[in-house]
Amino acid sequence: MLRELARLYGRQHAVLYDAVRAAGVTSRQRMRFSEHVSRYDAEVRQWVVACAAVAPSLFVRQLINTVQWVAPSPCPFKAFADRSEAEDWLYHALRRAGAWRPSAESPH
Repeated sequence: MLRELARLYGRQHAVLYDAVRAAGVTSRQRMRFSEHVSRYDAEVRQWVVACAAVAPSLFVRQLINTVQWVAPSPCPFKAFADRSEAEDWLYHALRRAGAWRPSAESPH
């Protein structure tokens, strides 16, 4: 996943984290994610329009929000219970940034 994110730097985009089946994160995974965030901080600030996380569990959303409070995202970030709400929020962020224009077939 981190390699895929790094490939997106260089153009504006939004990121949707799917925590629907989140079962926890190992210490090694946390370390790798932290290293990625540190290494690519400037790229995230420049190219990531917004990030959203989908987590149906209130507990997981509260955990995500606590992490965001302790270590805020360099871009707009919001946690949602419903995937379609998260997608709508990200599409609006992309439109505001001029990074996406809906087509006639698009629901957004």
